[in-house]
Amino acid sequence: MMKHIVKIFQNLPLEKQERLIENNLARIYGSQEIAGERIKQIKETADSDNDFEQLLINELNVDFLMKLAEPLIKPVNITEIISGLKKLSEIDLQSFITNEDNLHNFFNIDEKDEQKIIDENFTILFNVNLKKMTNDEKKIFLIKKFTVNKDDITEEFGINKRTLNKWLIYFFKDKYKGKRKIYLDEYLEIFSTFITSENEDLFEDFEIEKIYTRLKKGHSFYKSDIAFLLESDLKTQRENVKQVLLYNFMDKFPYRIMKEITDKMGGEIDF
Repeated sequence: MMKHIVKIFQNLPLEKQERLIENNLARIYGSQEIAGERIKQIKETADSDNDFEQLLINELNVDFLMKLAEPLIKPVNITEIISGLKKLSEIDLQSFITNEDNLHNFFNIDEKDEQKIIDENFTILFNVNLKKMTNDEKKIFLIKKFTVNKDDITEEFGINKRTLNKWLIYFFKDKYKGKRKIYLDEYLEIFSTFITSENEDLFEDFEIEKIYTRLKKGHSFYKSDIAFLLESDLKTQRENVKQVLLYNFMDKFPYRIMKEITDKMGGEIDF
């Protein structure tokens, strides 16, 4: 999503890019007018264009904000976002802060002012007036802007489209049958279902370390993988998992079905 927004920004006319920058400077200084005056002051103290650029970067905590946004800008799927968040949790973000007061102002803006800035930003980015939309309409509009397709999901989970369709039918019946575009909320639903156990909620119980470790173990599992995890053999496996509907109809399983199989066998996995 963030990567898509960055691409849209880069393709905007310079005038619109400047308006977006001014809108977000208002988060720090309270208004575009004050922001303009402050930038003018910085420019007057700079010895060169390069000096001005560096002073501005420090003034606005650009390095910190870019580092914070990195997990959302570069990735092409949720797996890469989670990997990026894991890396982010391991670095000293404090060391990237260059102006604590301005950073505090950036994140502690009045809720009403923040909504105004967000609405103006999206009006510029997408050429639509969000002010005239209800919150539900805004949500639907944004969801429809970001899509993936089944090929994207098969690549992420290391499976073919036939296997993916079997998984989708098992969990969602005909909801995704014949669908070419999968919207953001649907993709989140699919991803969450595949990589959590039945009693887990990816977003309510999100633990970066646990989910990251789980994904490192694999997005999909062969029957032989399950046998290896439980130190059993395939014959024993087949005898114990007759109640798992998909066992005899596919060779690879998402985490949720793999967990169901191991539970039926009376085994435990630690991820």
